[in-house]
Amino acid sequence: MSRVVYVGHFAEGKNINDGQTVKTRTVYRTLTELGIEVKKIDTNNRKTIIPNIIKTCRKGDTVIYSLSRRGYRIVTPILAFYKKLLGIKIINIVIGGSFSNFLVENRFYRNLSKKQDKILVETEGMKAQLENVGLKNVEVLPNYKYLEKEKRQTKKDGKIRLFTFSRVIKEKGIIDAIDAVKIANEKGTKATLDIYGKISQDFEAEFNEKIAQNSEFVKYKGEEKPENGAKIAAKYDGMIFLSFWPGEGMPGTLIDAMFGGCPVIATKWGRNEEIIFDGQNGYTVPIHSPELAAERILEIEKKELNNICYLESEKYSPNQAKKMLADKMGLK
Repeated sequence: MSRVVYVGHFAEGKNINDGQTVKTRTVYRTLTELGIEVKKIDTNNRKTIIPNIIKTCRKGDTVIYSLSRRGYRIVTPILAFYKKLLGIKIINIVIGGSFSNFLVENRFYRNLSKKQDKILVETEGMKAQLENVGLKNVEVLPNYKYLEKEKRQTKKDGKIRLFTFSRVIKEKGIIDAIDAVKIANEKGTKATLDIYGKISQDFEAEFNEKIAQNSEFVKYKGEEKPENGAKIAAKYDGMIFLSFWPGEGMPGTLIDAMFGGCPVIATKWGRNEEIIFDGQNGYTVPIHSPELAAERILEIEKKELNNICYLESEKYSPNQAKKMLADKMGLK
């Protein structure tokens, strides 16, 4: 096939592990495992994005890009120009689940996207949303991770061990998660909450105060590498993910939970309801409803949902994704 150029946030040499960076690195790994030689353009330094595209792209290239909304706004018009000038093939491997909302609301970028060769979104819901506004080049490539199913390591001692695994910002529902566990304990449940992730500087003071007020059942466990998510999930009875972050899409942390056989209590937000199914691999609740989340903690205590979580994890395996990506890249 033609030479492949991949434009994405690789953050080479940086300790950056957000969803955008993790997915970009994951897709790159898959492409190399398929035997594709890939030229990387790292968007970590925004000043060099345009010069690197100009310097790198050649006639007949296949250009893949995976970017957040800010990067997408910069790169998409440039690639559209090069497609017209050089006949490059453009494949947009979408980051997150809010991308479809952006295109629905923005005619200019929607029209540019119609001229791309393929747009690979993470869920069927996103695909349907974009098809409803006239895009005919949309296919589904679910978010996926290089993980193995982890054996459950929970203790049967009457306690419910819960955790969060995300950036520690208010919009990820951290305060609501603490409140939900507090309410569950007030109703007679013995529940604890461990919080993993990098604390945002502008949330640190409020977070530390909230931890101090509820230290008998909440602990901050520090930062962990994304690849350890499933191993951590296997130690807990449930994950709490009460996010209301505007950019939420198809969170990789929910996939971690599935590989750890760990049910999730998540908000009806972003694409969570396309991953978490009530009474099967967890429960969903409206945003800002810790009381309802507390009720679901009690449900997790009563039900065995672990095997269904393991079954759901198979949707997000790298082997499945590799076959799909090979097909969409024209390798079979």
